[in-house]
Amino acid sequence: MKLRRARYGVVLVAAMLLAACGDATFREVRRSEVPHVAGSGLHVESGNGFVRIEADPPGTGGPAAPATVRIEAEIRATTAERLKAVTITAVREASGVLRIRPEFPGGKRESNEGCSFTIRLPDARGVEVRTSNGDVHVARLTGEARLHTSNGAVSVLGQAGPVTAKTSNAVVKADGVTGAMNVETSNGAIEVTLAGASAGPVDLRTSNGAVTLRVHPGFTGIIDAETSNAEVTLRGVNGARVERPSRGTARVTVGEKGAASRVRTSNGEILIASA
Repeated sequence: MKLRRARYGVVLVAAMLLAACGDATFREVRRSEVPHVAGSGLHVESGNGFVRIEADPPGTGGPAAPATVRIEAEIRATTAERLKAVTITAVREASGVLRIRPEFPGGKRESNEGCSFTIRLPDARGVEVRTSNGDVHVARLTGEARLHTSNGAVSVLGQAGPVTAKTSNAVVKADGVTGAMNVETSNGAIEVTLAGASAGPVDLRTSNGAVTLRVHPGFTGIIDAETSNAEVTLRGVNGARVERPSRGTARVTVGEKGAASRVRTSNGEILIASA
């Protein structure tokens, strides 16, 4: 695919250049804006840092301001020279997808270096985030969300579309998701509340953590739940039929038809409840 590459100038807002205790890390905060393309996708790639993305629709009163994507990057580097050489790139593909990532000198991020992003934009249809050692938060977006991190929590608010979220040693929370949910973590809890019209399905997997799934009357289908050293609890789901082969397993049937869902954990309770 042919790309229309564009590097937008970064406006330096704050340069702390402070040596952190014990790791000699130099820090800097940069902010920039790039033109927004309505209904386009967003891809953010980083490492050793958090990523926060929120849709911030423009107000209806007064003259409309130009639609922009606002990017705040918090950069950490091992030396002042390396910090100065880091660039933040925003590349708009021919398809409309905006790709944002940090580029470290020599093409390699050294130990203790990293970059966190806070991004606000009018809308995004489809989002992918890849980072590590940092939380991922997305809010009020549409289309498919694919969120990957490690050693960081994942939170999703009001996603109008399906969600795939993967992390480790951290919790995953999602509220108001209209599409299917595919969640995997370890040593962390999962809390999912589907949107009112969502029929699922869900596939929720963790270890050493509780799982809570809240559904509205629009949800239909079979939920196979399995845990160990804990129980599967059903609370307030109208019309649900439950089969309990054992203490830690249950098959919950809601409605007459629908896709199959799975909820799995170990050493944690599973709660399936009405939202």
